[in-house]
Amino acid sequence: MQKHVPPIRSDSMSAKRLFVSIELPESVRQRLAELNPRLRGVRWLEPQQMHLTLSFLGNVSSETQESLTEKLRAISWKSFFLPLVGLGTFPSKGWPKIVWIGVGTGHPHLFQLHKRVQEAVLAAGLEPDLRAFHPHITLARCRDVSSQTIRPFLKVHADFDAGMIHVESFCLNSSELTPAGSVYTPGKREHREEKHLERGDLDPARFDEPNDPVVLHAGIHHQHPEIADRH
Repeated sequence: MQKHVPPIRSDSMSAKRLFVSIELPESVRQRLAELNPRLRGVRWLEPQQMHLTLSFLGNVSSETQESLTEKLRAISWKSFFLPLVGLGTFPSKGWPKIVWIGVGTGHPHLFQLHKRVQEAVLAAGLEPDLRAFHPHITLARCRDVSSQTIRPFLKVHADFDAGMIHVESFCLNSSELTPAGSVYTPGKREHREEKHLERGDLDPARFDEPNDPVVLHAGIHHQHPEIADRH
């Protein structure tokens, strides 16, 4: 007797694996990519795959995604500056699985944005990620790498400073699982605050990347800490 196979629901076919993230400037991504120690078993991520996850949602139907997009777009928040500093691993002891760069400590604006994203997820009828929020940017994934192997690299870069980023937007992204790991496609950036710069702020000598164009109202700018102190 032939086994009955239930039809695949159309909403399941249209579901996407989604997460909300803060994207990084290209100059910062390249700086992080250059840290690659090229150790066996340590797979460094491609620069375009580096980001800071605010909330992982899993598979979401297209209908729910529309509602979620509306809720995320309605979030009210102000832009802020965020340092990228200090390398570490998850777990911190034993055989590492993830190499990451942190964001320092005491950034209430980041945690407030995370809280509001979680509230938007709940309002859209989804279950928010209830795990403790440990903000970081994944740099590499490890396989069969002992802590002794990677310890010298971490010791040298324990206080590595990748600079300051200006967070003015976040993205609802989709990702796909592949044999090499998850690969994600950035979504449209949700801007929450337009930044009007004074004429003096446009002086390229005040930026870390003097050859980069200054784009008003862009998602994220990599700026010199001196400007961050004035914000």
